[in-house]
Amino acid sequence: MKSKTQKMPWTFLLPFYGLTFLSLIRSAESAYPGQSRIEEKPMKAELIWSVGSDEKNEDFFKPSSFAVDGQGRVFILDSGNCRVQCFSPEGKFLFTFGRGGQGPGELTKEADRIRILEDGNIYIIDNPQRRINVYNRDGKFLRLGKTSDEYDDVILIDGTYVTSNLIMIEGHIPIHVSKTLGSVDRSFGPFIDPDKDLLKRALQMKIPEIVHRAFSSKASNLLVNSKKEIIFSPFSPYRLIKFDLKGNTLRDIEGQTSFYTGLPTILRIDKKKDTIGIGLGGPFAKLTRPCLMEGDKLSYFYLNPENNTAFLDLFDPDLNLIARYKMANEIMDYRIEERRPKEHFGEVSISRDNMLYALIFSQEDPPRLVKYKLIF
Repeated sequence: MKSKTQKMPWTFLLPFYGLTFLSLIRSAESAYPGQSRIEEKPMKAELIWSVGSDEKNEDFFKPSSFAVDGQGRVFILDSGNCRVQCFSPEGKFLFTFGRGGQGPGELTKEADRIRILEDGNIYIIDNPQRRINVYNRDGKFLRLGKTSDEYDDVILIDGTYVTSNLIMIEGHIPIHVSKTLGSVDRSFGPFIDPDKDLLKRALQMKIPEIVHRAFSSKASNLLVNSKKEIIFSPFSPYRLIKFDLKGNTLRDIEGQTSFYTGLPTILRIDKKKDTIGIGLGGPFAKLTRPCLMEGDKLSYFYLNPENNTAFLDLFDPDLNLIARYKMANEIMDYRIEERRPKEHFGEVSISRDNMLYALIFSQEDPPRLVKYKLIF
């Protein structure tokens, strides 16, 4: 780094909380070009169970991700405790595995994501160690793959691994294909800016590194359907792109809503304090990863923070929007106090039987994972 600005020490706020909260109201458009505005149907969420307390097996510390297997068991990546906690479909503790360290099967306190892939094994992306650990369904360590980069997500298609990341670097290609977990055989997919011209603004201010670091974890999602097609989505804005395994784009859509789904970011340089920082200019739309339903239909859950309303969009296998459901947010307390929400959610997943799972983080209570039944 050569410029005076780039040499300054820097700090940033993670994009869960804003520096200030300004109203960002964008005009609504039709559901998709050529279609009339889709009817918003009502839905409700009925709490089934919640885990997360001061008890021994529920004292989660910075849980980062979770996965639900075919039996309905829930595996919570309790990153701050360097472990995985497994719970029954009824929310009862079953077993734990993993520990802190750098040895085989060991985890850092910043392990990023847990996934269960088509081979039935459990995969944990541990970016600080630049590796992906593989365990069987009972938590026994099997092997690891060393990676040359940080990754957000991983899927497996007929023995071929597909990983993704969104790094704020010009020309970055987000989707990587490999026969192993360590190498990259080929890449494809577009760079997606989480906010309008964010990277351009960062380059003009000569602070691209801060933007790169703030948006380099869990910024993208992958999904594979029964046709072996890949569905890729960023964590912001609302966009779904479908590819075949060769990297050809089959469909690329932007979700049309009455509110802004990008991140309203602010880049600041404080010369008096000799710091630079990144924050939010207002509450942001919380988007989740898409999930597969019966018949390769796809669900997409998201939150409008302006009126604390939750939505679920349902797509057919060709990514045509066929239904939109709406409800008052009943899952967490999103009231703003001291310029940040009392509660916010991390990862969210919806199962094929309409069960919604979400990690909830609170200012006052321990982090918890909740299971709701969605009623349409």
